[in-house]
Amino acid sequence: MSLSTNVANLATRVATEVKAIRTLVNGNVADLSGLTTTAKANLVAAVNELDSAINAIDLTDLIDDTVTASTTTWSSTKINSEVQGAVAALVDGAPELLDTLNELAAAINDDEDFVTTITGQISAAQTAAQNYADSVAQTAETNANNYTDGEITTLENAIGDTDSDYVATFEAGLV
Repeated sequence: MSLSTNVANLATRVATEVKAIRTLVNGNVADLSGLTTTAKANLVAAVNELDSAINAIDLTDLIDDTVTASTTTWSSTKINSEVQGAVAALVDGAPELLDTLNELAAAINDDEDFVTTITGQISAAQTAAQNYADSVAQTAETNANNYTDGEITTLENAIGDTDSDYVATFEAGLV
């Protein structure tokens, strides 16, 4: 099948699902027994029922600063304290102007010609990136030149009509 046929099939399938959702939301569904709410005929009432049930949950049992578990969480105070501790450990006493990783500060302080070292590394990385980009461009050009007119025609036939009206196909699926 061509691309346009596949996309049209997809649009029809999506429209069918949207139509089913419209039916469900509009209260036109025949069997509501699968709903666990008592307000089966009104979506807003069902959502409000769910909201009330959620609000009735006692969250105080779920906050516990003494343990790390999958069924509880720490308080915001405990979380903040842990994050601040982790940041302090990461900075590890680096000077304020260099308060990233202590290893970075040590590397800068140990290399008397730090600017030249970093500039050389950046230049080498730029050269490697440019060489890679040139290689990719050459490969793409070579590959593009290797396609025959017959292969291009086959590709165009596989894609199909690029002027297809997918909106019309979608809307037809909604009917």
